Amino acid sequence: MKFHLIIAHDSHLKAVKPIEVYLRSKNRTVIRHNIINNTELDKSPSLPSIMDGDIIISAIGGGKMNELVKMLGGRKVLLVGLFPGIISQSKIEDLIGKWYFDILLVNCRRDLILYNTFCEIHNLNSNAILYGCSWFDDGNYSSKILTDVPNKYFLFIEQLGIPDNKAEANALLADLDALSGRMDTKCVVKLRQSSLFGSPEQGKSSLLHCQITNNLKNITFSTEPMSTLIEKSKFVVSFSSSALIESILLGKPTFVITDFGSKRYFVDYFVDSGIQTFIKDISATNTVNNNWRENFCIDPNRHLPEVIDRIEQSSPAHRNANFSVWKFLQLILRYRLILGNFGFLQNLLKTYFRISKRGASKGV
Repeated sequence: MKFHLIIAHDSHLKAVKPIEVYLRSKNRTVIRHNIINNTELDKSPSLPSIMDGDIIISAIGGGKMNELVKMLGGRKVLLVGLFPGIISQSKIEDLIGKWYFDILLVNCRRDLILYNTFCEIHNLNSNAILYGCSWFDDGNYSSKILTDVPNKYFLFIEQLGIPDNKAEANALLADLDALSGRMDTKCVVKLRQSSLFGSPEQGKSSLLHCQITNNLKNITFSTEPMSTLIEKSKFVVSFSSSALIESILLGKPTFVITDFGSKRYFVDYFVDSGIQTFIKDISATNTVNNNWRENFCIDPNRHLPEVIDRIEQSSPAHRNANFSVWKFLQLILRYRLILGNFGFLQNLLKTYFRISKRGASKGV
């Protein structure tokens, strides 16, 4: 029996890393399959090594996962899925879209409750196991040297689409500069990849683009690994990011700012966390609500041994046998209507066209 870890980009790699480290420490055979974005699965030289009785742990989903299942044909493998990021209640389809895995590793108790409710409504056996924030990496970062940041700083994590125009971006930079002066510490902005490599339309409102014009002395930008930047920071600020969960688990003062267009992002995840605030109200410390933390902010290492035991004792259930795009849409529609939530049609249509474009209607 071999474990196959399926990833497509860096966030996937980070999500499967704790599992890989643990499995190797237990002398399990582990093969990592790096499926590069926009690369056909059948061109991956390592995938033919997947055999009957093996276990697949996948951070990918949608069309890519459908392609993989089709390639496996009749091979009897256990499919385990995880989702490397925050799931908003308004986009619960991201979680439910993985129901066809034999086992689904969920990030928090809230997600587990939402998913189990979905299964109960449709008389499905739940395949979910509480795992924890899969992207959290508690490795030793102290030996890493940061080459492009000051010795003392707070970290601001840039988010895609917030702010969404140049005026807001300039205002945000000014607020971060003022916070830096008030707290007597530099500000390091963790760049998103889109800020560096996106189209001119995507990048024109980015903080990096605006900083070139403003040249604020208290603000620098970094492409260093997220975990390293968080570990060495004084405190962490963002609108709504999965990295904020990592910051909390690493014991850093963490702030979810509600300025600008934050309501467009995963605000519901941090409701009742006790860490939402305006930039002007940020102080040196804060306290995370313990009840919220127990439900939304779980270290995966707490559950990893029992999760692996459960996986190794499970058999393929072939839950994917009757899956189709239309079945997925029917399940989501019924789920939303029963709960009385009607603000979902736009996300539903986007999900349908995304999955259809990837070829899901032809396969699994």
